[in-house]
Amino acid sequence: MKGLNNFCQNILNKFCQQGISDRANFLKNIAVIGWILSSLAQTCAVIFNDKIPSKEKRFLVPQEIFDGLANATLFWFITSKATDFGKKLILKKIVLPKSLVNVMNDFTTKAKDIPKLKEKFLAHIKKYGTKENLKTAEMSIEGMGVLSGITGAIFANNIITPIVRNKLAGICQKKEMDRVKENAPLNPYYGNVNINTGFYSKSPHPLIKPSTFRGFEHNISMKI
Repeated sequence: MKGLNNFCQNILNKFCQQGISDRANFLKNIAVIGWILSSLAQTCAVIFNDKIPSKEKRFLVPQEIFDGLANATLFWFITSKATDFGKKLILKKIVLPKSLVNVMNDFTTKAKDIPKLKEKFLAHIKKYGTKENLKTAEMSIEGMGVLSGITGAIFANNIITPIVRNKLAGICQKKEMDRVKENAPLNPYYGNVNINTGFYSKSPHPLIKPSTFRGFEHNISMKI
């Protein structure tokens, strides 16, 4: 029990440290965990709901899982790209606070990934700037990352994710409809039933079987 407590405490400490050092990524990771837990809750609600028939569960459970994967994956990917884009606006001097323009005038680097780029950016300010410049730079990098990350999250949740989710749901629904058609009942006289109309495809009067009229010509007592 003590080992489990230590493990949970270490995870919590790492999250807190990340929240202090990189707020944008911290918010993104928390949101992804929220998406996963939400999807898990919805899937379990379908599985343990006795009012939903088993045939419907076979369709609904995979749909909920696909929805959760689409939501979490697309949110994480789009928000990550948006967050990095915002940070690079500062780190590549595309957008700079006025107090950093002169300090960063001669700054050049070939670094492309965010950690190395940020390290060289801040090292240059430490060398040629003041503590106030350094504080401004750190706040600008994190602030732009949070702003662009939130923008990416809104874009992912309200535009991209619904489109992809509906597409996946359509694919699942089509597969289920195809399965139903393949397993449609077979009538020995009329062939396959049409699930759209409820009639058998080979009969002009599908609700009347030929056996109804068998022996009609021999039944002399029948009146018309």
